[in-house]
Amino acid sequence: ITLAVNVIKSEYAKKGYSIPSLDSPDIRPFDLEEPNTTLSDAMKTVDAACEELVATVVNPYRRMVDVSCICTVIDAKVPTHLKDAGEKGLSVDALSEKTGITPAKLSRVLRYLATKHIFREVEPDVFANNRYSMLLHEDTPVSAGISWFNEECGQASTRLSEVLRHPVYGPSDDPWACSLGRVFEVPEGKSFYWVIQGNEVFAAHFYFYLVYPWASLPSNTTIIDVGGGIGIGQACVKLYKSFPNLRFVIQDLPGPVEKGQKFWSQHYPEALDSGRVSFESFDFFQGPPISGAEIYYVSLHNWKDADFVKILSNVRRAMGKHSKLLIRVY
Repeated sequence: ITLAVNVIKSEYAKKGYSIPSLDSPDIRPFDLEEPNTTLSDAMKTVDAACEELVATVVNPYRRMVDVSCICTVIDAKVPTHLKDAGEKGLSVDALSEKTGITPAKLSRVLRYLATKHIFREVEPDVFANNRYSMLLHEDTPVSAGISWFNEECGQASTRLSEVLRHPVYGPSDDPWACSLGRVFEVPEGKSFYWVIQGNEVFAAHFYFYLVYPWASLPSNTTIIDVGGGIGIGQACVKLYKSFPNLRFVIQDLPGPVEKGQKFWSQHYPEALDSGRVSFESFDFFQGPPISGAEIYYVSLHNWKDADFVKILSNVRRAMGKHSKLLIRVY
């Protein structure tokens, strides 16, 4: 990277240019003209090296959300087929027989993804899994999540301009008067999790890990998950696994609570058996949650302001002198 950057600086200097800051509104000299071969090669080197650096250190799930070919390989179960082949991989012809995609087109998709460090091309037209592509295996919740983001959110992106200029949806503060809501025709009052509630395993991984000194809390501290997030209490999953000194009560509507109990019974039955995790049917618009708990956790990112006030007012009625309120908003 250093050598290539020095070449770029040198080529700019030859033209009497300096490399402008990203904050500058000026168009860079080489943005509108074709760079010479030396400069072009140096730019490509920096681009590729930085791409590999980012691929090495960032969370794979976040990085792969924006890759357009991902849904194709998930749908065709390419990572699953390659898993059995091991490090030697499979030829495009062999994958074509398994997926029904013509070799030439499948090769282009896989080679593009390999340039993004998803899959490895071990030799011409022979591909194998790597750390990234293994996350796309059909049995992983990450695979389900990426499919959702690419397909549904991709559709939503095409509706953004329309919604922003819409006479009703544009000025509205309803969280579902948005492009995603228009794609799904989500009824008013439904939350984001209405869309993904059919996939409990993925939903449980869709938690926001709060930065808070959980380990310092006294034993048997009770955390009330107000609203629960389709009943599962996905924030509680990570906390339950990481901090054995905590207890959790997940409060939500009867339907989501039933789903949540089913999820925990399947994945963490000991939590219910020991009493560390319990459920209670509850509507946070109709009244306060359990009173006097040490911690109240509320996720408010998908409600409009008037609903915020009603929910938090009810929580306030339940809080004791030393209770703490943790709010997730983004």
